[in-house]
Amino acid sequence: MEKSKLALYITRVLQLISAAIVLGIGITLARDINTISHGKGCYQHGDPDDKIKCSDLVGRYPSSTAYAAFTGAFGLLDGILGLVGVVVMGVPWWVVVGVDALAGVFYLAGGVNSAVLRAKNSEWIDHQGLHIWSRFDTITAFMFIGFLVTLLCMALVFLTGRRRGKSSVV
Repeated sequence: MEKSKLALYITRVLQLISAAIVLGIGITLARDINTISHGKGCYQHGDPDDKIKCSDLVGRYPSSTAYAAFTGAFGLLDGILGLVGVVVMGVPWWVVVGVDALAGVFYLAGGVNSAVLRAKNSEWIDHQGLHIWSRFDTITAFMFIGFLVTLLCMALVFLTGRRRGKSSVV
């Protein structure tokens, strides 16, 4: 097996792993935050002295975790397309690079959004007394890892496709 093909396999597997982690934890966090916002710790029309207002408690977390799940799902599709491009010679390299670029933008935007949200709301703890920060930090870290791995995949596909002068990935 050629070194460039092996490098593409390794980077695509790393991309799939990071995307699966972002997708799984994003879905879990979205579910947990939805439970908190509809639980007994929130009120819609009640006494503000007794309970925390739902929108103050969850803020932008529902949309951020939903975006993380979307990013993970798109990253999985991108990784699968990239693996198909390595195995099947019919996928043009420029299509794979284009989808990689789009996935990279999604990863970067999600990672920056998560990092900014984490920095602004560092005291939020869910109602079971468990920190959600470890899972939220994991999403943030794996979005940045996914971004870096996707950039590496893009570079490998671009250089391999250009060097060989072929229209397919490898």
